[in-house]
Amino acid sequence: MSYQEAALYGDLVLFLRDRAAELLARDGDIEAQRAKLDILIRDWFFTPQAALHGCAPRDLIWAEQKGEPNPIPTERLDEFFFDDCPLCQDMREELEADLATGADPGFHWYYDDGGYPLIAQYDPEGWEALCAAEEATWEAASATHAQQDALIEQVNQRLDEDDWQAASEVAYEALWLAPHNFRAANALLRCYLHRDALREMERVQFRMFHPEDPDYDTPHQRRRRLTYTYRALRQAAVWDTWLEDERWGSPALNEVAETLHAGFSALNASYCVGEDGAYERARDLFAAAEKHCAERAALYWYLARLYADYGFFAESLEALAQLNAIEDQAMRPEVQQLWAEVTWWHDYGERLPWIH
Repeated sequence: MSYQEAALYGDLVLFLRDRAAELLARDGDIEAQRAKLDILIRDWFFTPQAALHGCAPRDLIWAEQKGEPNPIPTERLDEFFFDDCPLCQDMREELEADLATGADPGFHWYYDDGGYPLIAQYDPEGWEALCAAEEATWEAASATHAQQDALIEQVNQRLDEDDWQAASEVAYEALWLAPHNFRAANALLRCYLHRDALREMERVQFRMFHPEDPDYDTPHQRRRRLTYTYRALRQAAVWDTWLEDERWGSPALNEVAETLHAGFSALNASYCVGEDGAYERARDLFAAAEKHCAERAALYWYLARLYADYGFFAESLEALAQLNAIEDQAMRPEVQQLWAEVTWWHDYGERLPWIH
């Protein structure tokens, strides 16, 4: 039951009390009848009920408010352990021992509506629509998982053939379906941990970043190695059109083009040479552009790609979250692809051995 539903049921009780008081009064003292009904309601709160294992409704309500488990009366344990199986009886003995010493037995119970709340009785059409929507969501998720499983099997086959590049392409396809699927994320990581991938990437990285460089282990250089790796390995189709000219945005951003250009220059200085204050300056300039930009979707899409291109993955995800909050933007395939790709590199990129 949702919080709003619980609050509305409270309003319903008071509404019914007032209507009942009017009917019982029959042109008499409504306040007196309301007081009698209030006594009935209070008695209901304070009276132990068999359905609650001897607890009163108030006991459960205050326990939940305080974040405590529902009390377990020792004398009513038969209601919990009615099976004669040895395992159940062993659990009961352990529970009794803990209750006797005042320790938390770790056995808690919970009261609910049985999955069929009051609203379902009075609005069966709405209940059926909700159930149908949940079933459709479950079926869609199941279909997605089945697709991912099939793609991951292809990844495994290509890795068995020592073709880590082809395997990674398929792994990205699995990620694009659902970026937080652990098996899909792990499949891509296994591609990059393949012995041939390790040799190739370490050879390429050695030409760009020499371990004897005094700045090799600085956070700035690690970011550059990670970004260079990402640029070499990324697969999202959006990068096919990320040309030099497009870095300045689209015509929709002309009104803030000068500010974005200055922000790009600051971000570039932060990435290339680790200039002090450059990152903060870029963030301030992009925030200023946001205040004066009418085309927010175009701006967030531009920033998401720009940040990702320079290895600022957390900032890219922030821009994508703002983009997804705009109607009709979240389901765009290119947005979903970039979201999945950046999510993986944000969560797993630092695990690549040649970054360290």
